[in-house]
Amino acid sequence: MSTEPETALRDYLASAGLGLTVATNLFQGPMRPASGAQEAACVYVLQTGGPAPQDELGTGKAIVPYTVQVRVRSATGEYVNGRTLAKAVWAACHQAAITGFFGISVQQAGPMYLGEDEDGRHQFSFYVTMNAHEQF
Repeated sequence: MSTEPETALRDYLASAGLGLTVATNLFQGPMRPASGAQEAACVYVLQTGGPAPQDELGTGKAIVPYTVQVRVRSATGEYVNGRTLAKAVWAACHQAAITGFFGISVQQAGPMYLGEDEDGRHQFSFYVTMNAHEQF
């Protein structure tokens, strides 16, 4: 089975009732600079690797603990709204039920504040572990 954790997490967040829409305010890949109102308040998901796979003895399979970074950016000057969105996304990710993955958990006690960009947009980040069974 081929898994795409960042795609799976993005699609899950789009269906989680958080007001996130793919390609409008929810994106896959590294965070890009904001370009107008379209991406002012938004969420990005990016697979960043993870620990080494753990072989499941005698099966030819391994448990692969993918790590996905989630970054949230607020609209200009909207720290509280950005933090609220980051916390909601963080809560949705912890123990999420996503087909093809198990043991999904956040790695921090809450979103980490990263500061403001040059336009006063506040940024937050956290990491999610998404385990999958992979055939090698």
